[in-house]
Amino acid sequence: MRLAVYFPYRKEQSVRYLRAAVIYGSSWLLFLREWWRSPSSIGAICASSRWLAKAIANQITIKDGVVLELGAGTGAVTAAMISKGIPEDRIIIIEKSCRFVDILHKKFPGVRVIHGDAADLNELLPDDIKVDAIVSSLPLRSLASELRKEIIHQWHVCSEAACDVVQYTYDIRMRINLCREDRFFSVVRSQIIWRNFPPARVLVAAPIALCSTISPSALRVEPTAVSQD
Repeated sequence: MRLAVYFPYRKEQSVRYLRAAVIYGSSWLLFLREWWRSPSSIGAICASSRWLAKAIANQITIKDGVVLELGAGTGAVTAAMISKGIPEDRIIIIEKSCRFVDILHKKFPGVRVIHGDAADLNELLPDDIKVDAIVSSLPLRSLASELRKEIIHQWHVCSEAACDVVQYTYDIRMRINLCREDRFFSVVRSQIIWRNFPPARVLVAAPIALCSTISPSALRVEPTAVSQD
């Protein structure tokens, strides 16, 4: 006796959803494997959702410089930035995982992908590069205090005076700095992406020197508990 399985979509939709499920599943397994190898440097066991990636991309504004993406993983945020209209040749990725580097090269042939550690940022970038925005998927809270301090300092050194930093975190408490060791940037707006799993907060930080010139009404933060951890 045959058993009929009911699927409430047309054939074209079914193929599209099945393909998406396969891609997401393989991405999840890859993240899980990389996390198992180095949990402190990966920080997540699955790629950013499209909602989180889009929220991050929407915070990015470029002028005549580049977007520096740190810890791109399988490229969810990279794809969202390109969909927003940021040219591939205006994106530079620093990625520590060899496996992720190979995937990024294949998915985004026009993007410059550098295999290296964000802690060595100023040694990896050309001296004449102008950075308009830094997009970080680094697990700052999982890193040692001295390493966090060094990474934040290098962001300050390599960025222009008006460079924004976009960082997301699974600690959804509101904060005024990117991390406890941050002495260079101040959070000017944030957003919780509840549809991501797990929910994540997107933080947008500007150089502290610039924040003194920003109108208080522009500092859009949500009324939740403030934390500097």
